[in-house]
Amino acid sequence: MATKSPNPKLGLDDLAAQYGYAATFFNSDSELKALISQAVKEQWTPEKFKAKFMATNWYRARAADTRTWIELEARDPAEATDRINNQKIKIQQIANKMGIALNAPRLQQMARDSLMFGWPDDLINQSVAAEWHYVSNGGTQGGAATLETQIKQLAGDYGVTVSDAQVADWVGGSLAGKYTQDHLDDFVRDMARSKYPGLTSYLDQGFTVRQVASPYLQSYSTILEQNPDSVQLTDPLVQKALQGTPDAKGVPVAQSVYDFEKSLRADPRWLTTKNAHQQLTSVGLGVLRDMGLYS
Repeated sequence: MATKSPNPKLGLDDLAAQYGYAATFFNSDSELKALISQAVKEQWTPEKFKAKFMATNWYRARAADTRTWIELEARDPAEATDRINNQKIKIQQIANKMGIALNAPRLQQMARDSLMFGWPDDLINQSVAAEWHYVSNGGTQGGAATLETQIKQLAGDYGVTVSDAQVADWVGGSLAGKYTQDHLDDFVRDMARSKYPGLTSYLDQGFTVRQVASPYLQSYSTILEQNPDSVQLTDPLVQKALQGTPDAKGVPVAQSVYDFEKSLRADPRWLTTKNAHQQLTSVGLGVLRDMGLYS
């Protein structure tokens, strides 16, 4: 009767498991296959195998998360698929919240890549945000649409015009965490300083152009008898008043409200208003009184 060897030779599956991997994992790459074959032939200890394994080109070219993921796909593809499906749900929820549409192949790729390369949450968010593309005229959705509205409102409050390219950059950058609200405020405020040099001191104190323009807009509405909601910062008369003219030292100064009201009464539209008729009538009667022709 044959006597059992006290140290039976381990086969591929047993030795691979001892090293912490599955045999199918090593068979997926020619360099690793040659390595495990040699290990089985020479019955390497786990310590020796680890040293040899970490010296391979395969190991040096991949991060730990990548190596672990590739091993999982080879050892337990069903588990890898489950993890990818769960990751797809997570990424889709992020995309939905941002208002970004991801097609099925791209979602699949992002899910696998994020697992294989061990992306942290902030990188996942940035990667999803990078898939966003600006669609003007109400084409955005979700968080992107909210950001677009906020940016345009901010630009409106500072009396500046933003291009589609700027909106796209700011929305995409905000979704990716590149820009904060403070960044956007600074961007728009700097644009306003350039456009309204006469308002720099107010802008430096934290006022918006709309806040500074409030008395002008009120005078415009009253004197030209316009609906207050219809009076815009972009009106040429309002723009001229806010942008101002250089003083004796060449420093831009915004038009005074008094001078602005004089310019409104010089506008042909003023002659069609009730307050113009009343004022002209009053002036006419005053002249007649002075002449003794009306009492």
